Amino acid sequence: MKKNILITTLFFLSILPSFSQTTSSKLNYGIKAGVNASFMNLGDIDREVFSSDVMIGFSGGFKVAYDFIPLIGISGELLVSTQNYSMKFIAGYSVAGEKWIGDLKYYTTNLSVPILLRFNVSELFTIEAGAQYSYKLFVRDLLDCQYMHILITYPHYNYSEFTSKVFNRSDVAAIIGASFKFNRFGLNFRYTHGFIPAVKTVKFNTSPPNNAINVMESIDRDFNPLMQSLHVCFEYLF
Repeated sequence: MKKNILITTLFFLSILPSFSQTTSSKLNYGIKAGVNASFMNLGDIDREVFSSDVMIGFSGGFKVAYDFIPLIGISGELLVSTQNYSMKFIAGYSVAGEKWIGDLKYYTTNLSVPILLRFNVSELFTIEAGAQYSYKLFVRDLLDCQYMHILITYPHYNYSEFTSKVFNRSDVAAIIGASFKFNRFGLNFRYTHGFIPAVKTVKFNTSPPNNAINVMESIDRDFNPLMQSLHVCFEYLF
């Protein structure tokens, strides 16, 4: 009996190094950092009134990846990113026909958790697809001087819909991307498409002054801009 136990113990000890090596080859973890370009998808709303510019931000965090088989794996990340958005709109016209342009910029700091299914096309190239949950830790809006002039001159305008107070803190997004691996280094490209509106559902409720024509009053629909972004990150795997 003791002899059998000894033989069994020696057998497991002999295969343990190879099992550990196989497991470690399937499991990878590391750090990543890069830049992103973010913008608002304004949908079918009047583009003559609204427009959105691309703004640059930064991201970084940790990554863990595990391959079930050489072809298919899964990865999870914990990222902190600054994603910024710009929205321009025509607030109205003066009687002389001069446009009043509002230019709002939103600066956000996000904590994101993407979960991705990995398709290892080769040792150097991987296609990724999955979902991401993000929570905005901080949101700050920056109003341009002309926008502030409109608010001060015509306080009965109701543009509070655009301030950071009505920004949705949570977002769920779909992700598709690709990665190139060079030894321990990697280069990742990713596109994210958000499904939760950037601002809470509101309708414009404006009352133009007697000496101006308010463009917003003709809009009778919900304003639900979605957030989209492109990411380029460098990775280092330990």
